[in-house]
This record gives sequence, structure tokens and C-alpha cells, in this order.
Amino acid sequence: MMRLIQIGAGNMGAWWMQVIDDSDDIEPAALIDIDSARAAALVRKHRSDSIGVYKTLYDALNRVQADAVLDVSPPQFRLAHIHAALDRNMPILIEKPLAASMNDARAIMDMVNAHDSLVVVAQNYRYHVPIMTVKSLLDAGEIGRLSKVTVEHYRGLSLSGFHQQLAYPLLQDMSIHHLDLMRFFLGAEPLTIFARSWNPPGSAFNGDASVAAIFDFPNHVVVTYDASWSSNGLETSWNGNWRFEGEAGVITLRDDVVTVQKRTGKISGRDIVFDEPRVIAPVAGMPSGQHYLLREFYEAVRGNGVPATIAQDNIHSIRMVFKVIESIKSGTVVTFAE
Repeated sequence: MMRLIQIGAGNMGAWWMQVIDDSDDIEPAALIDIDSARAAALVRKHRSDSIGVYKTLYDALNRVQADAVLDVSPPQFRLAHIHAALDRNMPILIEKPLAASMNDARAIMDMVNAHDSLVVVAQNYRYHVPIMTVKSLLDAGEIGRLSKVTVEHYRGLSLSGFHQQLAYPLLQDMSIHHLDLMRFFLGAEPLTIFARSWNPPGSAFNGDASVAAIFDFPNHVVVTYDASWSSNGLETSWNGNWRFEGEAGVITLRDDVVTVQKRTGKISGRDIVFDEPRVIAPVAGMPSGQHYLLREFYEAVRGNGVPATIAQDNIHSIRMVFKVIESIKSGTVVTFAE
């Protein structure tokens, strides 16, 4: 049984506690939150009063026996929590994003390399069933070589707390999922980025809640990203709507439904003839989202494999976020070359 110290008892912390409850191989050793009453209430709801509640990770590390750490705190605390865990040679699973700044991300990578420790980022969107369904089609070459990918994400949100302190709340919170998925789907790193951001009238945010970006990927693949947290209707799913243009057809993910339409090789007058669109059955037979990530982390702690979203890989996804911001601020095309 793996014993886990969890940091964070807010909404995401409550969800992760449920994911832990669903596991037969993992149990909470302690719960940490600056709001002790909130943490105690969450412990009572999910387990028992025997689980220790602490205000800092150092307190918990000094008082309980544990095998690993789960960090579900806001990103500005990530660097300190990873430092504390790695000082005890303890593997840590962290909520996205990896860090609050690129400087923090580099400092984290220095620590990871110095300690040769396991730091895994919870990019759970990779393991949503619709996403895995699309990935299986792309890996099988269903529509041949890609030329264009279109990503749309629209939600109407009103969030308080640290989101109101962010200059780019959508980019600095949600977009890491979609940018990471670009790398995941294409199996490649971006070459350039040009982006703009703005805050629509009536937005509930202080910072820019909308963004439009164009990425160039290898093999002449262009990816456009259009997203907003200040949408006024017809929202997308959290996964977003995706369209993949290939030489042999198109794959779409819309409202979490995957559809394929392919060329027949025939022409009628001036029109290319296409097959009838096919709705693709979701992949099945494996855990998804946070359940998949927690299981993968558990196996890695036991020495069985290396998770796909370790910090050494995820540094490239968070770098995309800050390159988008760099392009917005400069008004220029930004390259990813060091």
C-alpha cells in the first residue's frame, strides 16, 4: 500500500481525494492546507479523523510515514513543495502547471536533475477517453500526413481567488492542457508561435480571458488555437473541439464525439467525393483522466515504467505557454529555438 501526503483541500483537492478513495493500492497519509478546518472537513468526508491535518508539507514530512506526495496547491507554491519533497527523496505528483513562471520551471528542472527524482505532472487530458480515441486514429495513420489542426475552446466562466491576479487567466491555467495535447497528438515540438490576447466586454476577469494563436510544427503542419473563458454561449467541452486535416481525410472531435470522413479518390464534376462521415466508438478497457495518472504514478514509484508526463517532458509544454505570452507582449513571431 502506497501512503500519499496530499497538499490542497480545495475543489481539486476534494476530487483527488475521491480518486485516491477509488484506488485499492493507495491511501492518504496526511492532508495539508492553510485552512485547517476545510482540510479536516474533507478528511471526515472521505476517510476518518485518524489522518493527520497539517498546514505545511515540512510538518507532515516530519510527523508521518509516507511514500510520495501529491501537490494540488496553486502553482505559485509548486517550487517550494517540490523542493521539500525532493529533499526527502520523495517522488511527487503535481497538478498542472509545472510552475508559475519559466524561471521556476528551470529551477525545478535543476532540482529534478540533481536529485534524479520522480516528478510527474498531472496532464490528465491526455488520458480522457475522447482524446485517446483521436490519438489511436492518428497513430494508425487513419488520414495520412497532417497539414492543419484547428483547436477551439470556449467557456463562460466567473472565477475568483488567484485567477483574478493573473494577466492571462485562460493561458496561465487552462491552455496548458490544449498546448500539451498538441505535442501529444503530433509527437513533435513547435517551431514558431504568433499570438494575440484580449479581454472581451463583460468579461468576469481582470486579465485577458481570450487568445488566438498560430503555431508552426515540423513537416509544415500549422496549428491554430482560438480560445476564451469569456464566451457568451455555445460552449465547447473542456477538451475543446479539434479538427485534423490529413491527406486522406479529416478527423474531428466535437462535443467529445470523434468523427472521421475520408476521400474516396473520385471526383464528380468540380467536387471531390467523400465517404459518409463515421462516428468512432470510444476506446475502452482502461482507466482515464486522474485515475490513469494516479495508477501510472503508483507503478512508477514501484519501479515499473516511466510516466509520459514526467517533468523532463512537461517542461516543453509549459514552455509553450510562456512563448505564447512572449509573442503577445512583443507582437511578433517567436521562435522556440534556444
